[in-house]
Amino acid sequence: MISMDHLSPYSIGMDISEIETPALLLDLDIMEKNIWEMAKYFNQRPAGIRPHIKNHMSPFIAHKQMDAGAVGVCCQTVAEAEIMAYSGIKDILIANEVIGKSKIDRLLDLTRHTHMMVAVDHPSNVRDLSKAATKKKASIDVLIDLDTGYGRCGIQPGDSALKLSQLIVDSHGLEFKGINGYTPASFDEDQEEKRAKQEKKLKVDIDTRDLLIKNGIEVEMVSAGCTRDFFISADYPGITEVQPGTYIYMDIGHRELIDTTPVDLDYAMTVLTTVISTPVDDRVVVDAGSKAILKIDSRLKDLKGYELYALSAEHGKLRVNEPERKLALGEKIELIPSYGDGTVNRWSRYLGVRKGKLETVIPIYHPY
Repeated sequence: MISMDHLSPYSIGMDISEIETPALLLDLDIMEKNIWEMAKYFNQRPAGIRPHIKNHMSPFIAHKQMDAGAVGVCCQTVAEAEIMAYSGIKDILIANEVIGKSKIDRLLDLTRHTHMMVAVDHPSNVRDLSKAATKKKASIDVLIDLDTGYGRCGIQPGDSALKLSQLIVDSHGLEFKGINGYTPASFDEDQEEKRAKQEKKLKVDIDTRDLLIKNGIEVEMVSAGCTRDFFISADYPGITEVQPGTYIYMDIGHRELIDTTPVDLDYAMTVLTTVISTPVDDRVVVDAGSKAILKIDSRLKDLKGYELYALSAEHGKLRVNEPERKLALGEKIELIPSYGDGTVNRWSRYLGVRKGKLETVIPIYHPY
């Protein structure tokens, strides 16, 4: 295979204005502020923070989160967990079901490197995990995945959750750890309504915990929440840890639709793009299309009067609406993603910038 490393257009120390576009920028000062401000918030709460890495897919960022006091990380897949474990992360929860012999074998192999936990919602999965763990002479911590009303994965609360928990307790090679109860808050409710609905979901977690304890099952962990509701979940009695992810870089879908939070979280990630055409007075075309950014409701940073209204593979079209100033051909602008996860998934690296200069190139490890 021919190496193309020598073709990299990036030089450490170069100014943002010199970076070829499109490019995924990560402002290191803002990202680090977001990480430490959130860590400081959780240091004053009974619940710990276990960041979800599916958002950023970067060991570089995960280690910064651990250095700031995270109790561990969350992953969604075995492949993500492998990336984190082999980078030195020592406490990992796969907050999802792991189904199939090869994936279960890979999961159990990780227990030799790091403390692994996994969620389950079906007796068959418990039996498969126990059989594989026995064969490998391994042991893994297991949480029941509880449906708190979101309607995705998860065992139903009540007797079903109790029976599944007891099966885990009785299974060789498995250690019952507690409850994974994903409780995402809605984007479109006012704060009082959001809090009421969120606390109703969290109550399902804690009522289930109490049911298990009443039946002689020790519950060490109740893991819940996300970026949209961290400030509700962190204070709810009985929740031991919260799983925010997007907070490290924020996106429009989180920052602008969460009216108020006790932590000031700013935009750290943008897509740098260049004006490549100004064909008519009311349209500007940039070189960031659907391969560079996910949704058209992403917005321009620090520049009003332009609306991103269409994406094709290599082009983004901006509608001109009484702009503060006219964009010139060749000018570089930054787009704030509406949905960070989906945007990161389009890239192989972040360009880590600080005070307008390129400081580091950060690989993004896609687990597929």
